[in-house]
Amino acid sequence: MRTTIEIPETLRKKCIHVALERNLGGFSEIIVEALESYFRVSENKRKAIVSELRGSMTKKDSFMYLSELNKSRKNWKQK
Repeated sequence: MRTTIEIPETLRKKCIHVALERNLGGFSEIIVEALESYFRVSENKRKAIVSELRGSMTKKDSFMYLSELNKSRKNWKQK
């Protein structure tokens, strides 16, 4: 799928350089690799944070929080 993104000229030049080193016709593959890496790292960070927080709330507090969150979501969807 084609899309247009705005990137700084310095990054564009680096992408072109790496694409030439890899003998690629363009730098789409490099952009895909970068995005996949970014999202993989983000997911790993999220999992680490969740793991650290596990057990930091009582069951009662977590149920109250989820109840309030669900109420907020219902109100948001109705607007």
